[in-house]
Amino acid sequence: MMLAVEPSVVVLSGGLGGARLVPALLDELGGLDELGGGSSRRDGASLGDGASRRDGALPVVVNVGDDFTWHGLKVCPDIDTVCYALAGMFDFDRGWGRRGDTSEVARELGRRGLAGWAHLGDTDVALSLRRNELIASGATLTQATAALAGCLGIEGVELLPASDTPAPTAVEVGGGTVGSTVGGTVGGTVGGGRVGYAEWFVRHDAAKRVLAVHRPVASASADALDRLAGARAAVLAPSNPVASIGAILALQGMAKALAGVARRIGVLGLSGRKPPDHPALSRRLRAQAALLEALGRGGSVADHALVLSPFVTDLVVDDPDVPEVKAALAGQAGFDASPEVHAAAILDREALARSVASLLT
Repeated sequence: MMLAVEPSVVVLSGGLGGARLVPALLDELGGLDELGGGSSRRDGASLGDGASRRDGALPVVVNVGDDFTWHGLKVCPDIDTVCYALAGMFDFDRGWGRRGDTSEVARELGRRGLAGWAHLGDTDVALSLRRNELIASGATLTQATAALAGCLGIEGVELLPASDTPAPTAVEVGGGTVGSTVGGTVGGTVGGGRVGYAEWFVRHDAAKRVLAVHRPVASASADALDRLAGARAAVLAPSNPVASIGAILALQGMAKALAGVARRIGVLGLSGRKPPDHPALSRRLRAQAALLEALGRGGSVADHALVLSPFVTDLVVDDPDVPEVKAALAGQAGFDASPEVHAAAILDREALARSVASLLT
């Protein structure tokens, strides 16, 4: 399918932020007529298909900092989340995983005392098994992702891992719980040390206080850099500015490639002004606040904006948060120009996509 806006637009994305924005944005840009239910599946698509540049597809560069190993399997939560959303399978009510998935593998492991901290459904396991088979046979993560997307019937989007090299984010934690009230404080006092971001987020419910964020030295994927080199606009999805967008921009070559794009639109997520009555969203807000505080900032939407502002020309902000963001940008020092601020309805996926698409025309 050809887009009304050619692939000179690139999206940088985490998991849930990409799941909320990319399918609706694809519709706005003239992509698929239908998303989900397998209706767009290519006949004969198999998990063995290779990866190649897809003319007319929207490139989406997805964070790999959350990746982890589960019983020997490489699991890519953000990539799989965006895949499920584009295939119409994502469980938005739960906030993670595939809608209607079963948990027989996890239950069997639990009966044997091997469940661990990660929550993988049976189709998650199947997807990860095939990913591992492809990589073991010599495929890069980019090639394996293209094959999996093809099997799920995804068209109109070129899903690109931010790196083909493992680049897991880790956090240094202290012996206490997250102090921010954004999303609520949970859990009791816990010990300190270094832990993988995914484990901190899931096993400890983003409750351990974060003292520092650690990332390995890794290069951005050649395909991701190539798409940015030819882009006239980039969209940073409403994802965690540290664990998702920050992890992407920390990859070697990525920030420089993004800086070469003329228009760079950052979309801010929920602010915590009114914490959502949803456990998954509350945990994401709590995690975002904890990581921003580890960088020496607060957990407010203004702090989120200040972290993104050096990288973007425009910021799309939830309408009630516009005054706070504008005031914060006006007060910052050391920048020649502040991003232009645009109001949008962040919680309405279709309205948000329309607002972003309007900036791309």
